[in-house]
Amino acid sequence: MLREQPVHANDNSEESDQDIEAIARICAVPILLNVLCDSIGASFAAIVRTNRNGGSVCAVEHRMLSGLKAGDPFSWGLILRAGRHHSNETSGGSKSSAPPMPTENHIYEPIVLTDGRHVGDLCAVHRRPSSELQPWMKQMFRSFSKLIGLELEKELNRGRENAALIDERAAVELREQFVAILGHDLRNPLHAISTIGVLLQQHLTDPRMIDMAARIRTSTRRMSTLIDDTLDFARVRLGGGLSVEIKEVANIEVALSAAVRELQDGHPARRITSDISVRYPVRCDVGRLQQLVSNLLSNALSHGYADSTVRFTAKSDSHYLVLEVWNDGDPLSPTIIAQLFHPFWRYNVERTREGLGLGPHICNQIARAHHGNLTVTSERHGGTTFTARLPSSELSRRAAVDRDQSAPAFDSGAPRPINFSESTSIGATEIPRNSVRN
Repeated sequence: MLREQPVHANDNSEESDQDIEAIARICAVPILLNVLCDSIGASFAAIVRTNRNGGSVCAVEHRMLSGLKAGDPFSWGLILRAGRHHSNETSGGSKSSAPPMPTENHIYEPIVLTDGRHVGDLCAVHRRPSSELQPWMKQMFRSFSKLIGLELEKELNRGRENAALIDERAAVELREQFVAILGHDLRNPLHAISTIGVLLQQHLTDPRMIDMAARIRTSTRRMSTLIDDTLDFARVRLGGGLSVEIKEVANIEVALSAAVRELQDGHPARRITSDISVRYPVRCDVGRLQQLVSNLLSNALSHGYADSTVRFTAKSDSHYLVLEVWNDGDPLSPTIIAQLFHPFWRYNVERTREGLGLGPHICNQIARAHHGNLTVTSERHGGTTFTARLPSSELSRRAAVDRDQSAPAFDSGAPRPINFSESTSIGATEIPRNSVRN
């Protein structure tokens, strides 16, 4: 229903500021006010917010008053006086013989949100009293008021969603920084525990105590793996990417064999076969490749059949190094494969709960850091094979870099990077990354 007096909106100043800012962001409001003036012959149309202490203009379209803008104090008397002044000016500057504009020619329609909150009024000044407006004009006025209310509600909801998203991103970044710093600080005491385990194994004579010392070393290796995976994940998530130190390695076979042997020593009841034939120098980060192989073998041992053999092969030519890990086990469905490289995702929780679910994700990041790729195939009778294909020469690496740079960014919305040291200092001793594991 059209009103001749405004309804007071809530006196909450914070809500009032939010409403005014939201209305200013709606691009359609000036167009709607302009169309309203043209359609019903109004000389002034505005969205105003009034309260017991006065009012303010949220948006305005005027043909009789210059200088009035959004955010200005609203006074209806000022508008009416400006309207009379406008009438005199349009009659050639002399006093108009027409009667002054009656106060009944200003009309209001409240703007109400779906939750019932009154946020302001759509008002206008017409040349005739509001009682003489045509029915279609009144209906248009009401329709515009409802339309502005719906658009305002959408804009307010968008603002709240954006604010919640910013808060959530800040909270996620804070949590990831906390996890990264905590994991980094755990390396020192973990190295001390591992060193104690080594000393106990060397000096104890009681077989039972030697076995306990061996368990200490095994546990610290597992803890080191978890910490390294957590730190790597934090680096990637915080935008720094996975750190690699690419160097030309003449005999990568030694490092790959050591990684296989470490997993075999940790799982004496399982059988791991290896076929390593790398005849060319490889440009890579040796520690990262050992980490990739270790994670893939651990994954195969955890998810393959307990009585089956795990096979590792490494081949190369003058351009690429190809690493494969095969295990016999339940086949992976296409749905599982699509999720496999996501962090904290396990595809076989019922059978094992070891690890954080970061292994395949970290392996994929290591392959990407080398400008290579990691793929997986799985068949019921053919087993499951993870294949890492990495450029091994400078020429192939440059070609892979050009390819990656021309592709869309992996995560353009990643949070701000944070730097982590690649080694932890205890006194004068430097402990390189993965030293506990290796």
